[in-house]
Amino acid sequence: MLSRSSSRRLPASYAPLVTAFLLSVIMTCVVSGIATLLSLGATPDALWRWPQA
Repeated sequence: MLSRSSSRRLPASYAPLVTAFLLSVIMTCVVSGIATLLSLGATPDALWRWPQA
């Protein structure tokens, strides 16, 4: 009998696409966060403006 978690898994053929998508999202967040911090400095306002970047 299959458990609920195994029935919800993506096929292995999608692994490269999902990995590439997740790495792109993480890289975009890191780069925009660093750029925001460099331009505004480490202020509380920088955290609010980061998602806009």
